[in-house]
Amino acid sequence: MDDSQASSTNRDYTIAELSALVTSGRLRLPQFQRSFRWDAQDVLNLFDSILRGYPFGSLLLWQREAGADDLRIGALEVQAGARQDALWVVDGQQRITSLVNAVDPRGMADPRFALGYSLRAKKVVLLNRNEGSSVIPLPDLFDFARALEWLRNNPDVSNAAENIQEVAARLNRLSIPAIIMEEANEGTLREIFDRINSRGKRLNPAEIFDAIHGGPASNFWFSPGSLHCSPSRSEAPAALP
Repeated sequence: MDDSQASSTNRDYTIAELSALVTSGRLRLPQFQRSFRWDAQDVLNLFDSILRGYPFGSLLLWQREAGADDLRIGALEVQAGARQDALWVVDGQQRITSLVNAVDPRGMADPRFALGYSLRAKKVVLLNRNEGSSVIPLPDLFDFARALEWLRNNPDVSNAAENIQEVAARLNRLSIPAIIMEEANEGTLREIFDRINSRGKRLNPAEIFDAIHGGPASNFWFSPGSLHCSPSRSEAPAALP
């Protein structure tokens, strides 16, 4: 096979499955993907998009061998053993890191991932320790057993049990599409990454207005979070993290 050729498969992951990939050490971050750039508002925007039913893009993973390593993905530290079927993140690091940390109790040690669901406002919010029983932390919301324990400890909001169950189900049923590259060398993967992250063309205000209102420039497909035709350029969280 030509070194520039590649083959791939498609599959979907739940948040729980992505979390299992991280904690098992199967998910790996290449050197050029290891910096996490999002702040707390970006992470909140991602979960807000999810609960609103907005699309938020797909993941690009590379299956190949990996040696033993001490990993840090957000606030999560993992001692990973060597394995032949590791999945290296080519595109989607910000989303994966945000998803798995925000629903893990350990992730709350990092304020960027400390989110909760407001039972009053009915939306995801930055966690404020003074909000008491009006906000359930996302790790408690995401896990059924933890949600029951939280409700037992906060009997004054027992009437919110149905709302909690509905939001938890939406998060747990979330399907995250991924493309897994199976036959590709590092040079090819870098080329794919560069093409994904350099194909955007900045829109001017008139083109943005036309795109929203169906004017002459409405053939542009853009991300409101980054104002680019391509959402992958910065993994802009407001619309397509």
